[in-house]
Formats: sequence, C-alpha cells, structure tokens
Amino acid sequence: MAKKFKQTVKTPTIDKMVKAAKKHHTKAYVPEQPTPAYVIYQHPVFVLWRMFTQFFVLLPFGLILLFFPTEAISSTEIRLLQLCFLFFVINTILGSYVYWRLNVALVFPETLQLFFFKNMLRQRHESFELGRLNTFDLSRKGLLSYVFNYADLNLSTIVKEVESTDKLTIHRARRPEQALKILKYYASK
Repeated sequence: MAKKFKQTVKTPTIDKMVKAAKKHHTKAYVPEQPTPAYVIYQHPVFVLWRMFTQFFVLLPFGLILLFFPTEAISSTEIRLLQLCFLFFVINTILGSYVYWRLNVALVFPETLQLFFFKNMLRQRHESFELGRLNTFDLSRKGLLSYVFNYADLNLSTIVKEVESTDKLTIHRARRPEQALKILKYYASK
C-alpha cells in the first residue's frame, strides 16, 4: 500500500516570496476608467434615411439581377451575382449602423468627448472640459425636428487668458432638452 507523500518541510524565505507574489498579482494595477454619464446619439431617423439613399442607388442593380434572362448566362453565375448583391446590401446596413453608433458625444463628469467617424480611415476626436462651457443653446429647423424630437446643440467655451471662443455643434441630437439639461448640470459642478 503506497502512502501519499506530503511535503512537510517549510522554507520561510520561499514561502514569504510566494506569498508576496500572490499578493502582488491579486492587486494588479487596473487603470480607473470613468464611465460616461450620458451618451448623445444622432437621431435614428437619419440612419434610416442614409440606408434608404444607399438602397436607392443599389435598387437598379437588384432589379437587373432579379429579371436577368437566364439564357444569357448560367444559373450559377446569376447566383454568384445575387450573393454579391446581398453582400452589398448587408454591407450598407451594417455600415450605416456602425456609422450611427460611432458618431457620438460622451458626457463624462468633467469632460465632453466627441467622436466623428467619416469612415474607418478618417476619424476625429475632440475633447472639451465641461467647466469651460458657458453657452448652451439648441436650434430646431423645420417641422420634422419637432415631430421626431431632434435638434442641433450649440455649445461654446470662453478661454479667459486668450479671450477666444471655441464653438461646438452636435448635429441632430436625439432628445436635445434632456441632453442640454445633463450638460448644464455637469458644467455647473
């Protein structure tokens, strides 16, 4: 009958080092990342409008593929062209959605972060301190802005040392009154 061998030899120096290593790894440095207090998106109607205009361009190609005479080319080639068309339609839908989700304004307790993505190669990021914002205004144009509840948020900052102003506009913001209320709250802190 074999007995299990249990190590009973204690090495205080190695035990201290192991304990210190475990303590060090359990308290790993994780940088604090603030969470946004509010996210300002463009109204979803404009995403649908963008998809509609792109579908309007793709529509003639889809109709050609749908009513293409099968005598001219083989059915496998038609299926391949239909798959390519389906790829373009899915690309249009996903591209419009990603464009809408990435073009945002994030309101943090101390800063306002703006992200502009024209496409994956052309990106821009701006940051403003909320304490410097002093003018809050919204502008609505047309009846649809009241129906769908969107507006342009016009913000400006004044730099006292240089006596210059920075103007900022967030276009077609969804629920603009609520966004302005939150911006004013964090700017007054």
